[in-house]
Amino acid sequence: MSHFEVEFALYNRVYDDFTQTLEQVNEERKNEKKEELSHDNASWNKNAHIKITTQVTYQSEFQPNFVLTIDETNIEHIVNDKSSKTIIGYIEELKSYASRMESKYELQNSFIN
Repeated sequence: MSHFEVEFALYNRVYDDFTQTLEQVNEERKNEKKEELSHDNASWNKNAHIKITTQVTYQSEFQPNFVLTIDETNIEHIVNDKSSKTIIGYIEELKSYASRMESKYELQNSFIN
């Protein structure tokens, strides 16, 4: 996969999952005669912990698979904290995260040049 493909594959997958969840939530809200949520204003109403782990699996014909953890990132969403974002704000960060992890892997862990 190219850099572009890695970066947007992760983002697109999470964005699509969020869109599906938002559609389901809005169906329920519609039935309850509540205002629909949008990508831009949907947020958690409770504290949330987000954990992102980046791993690479090395495969060989003669050796067992080896899993290398490149990064573990923990993000805390605190309700009513000015530094907390909407859900889409966290999802948007995945674009730069994927790019950083690919660079980190290439610089520190890749033995294939």
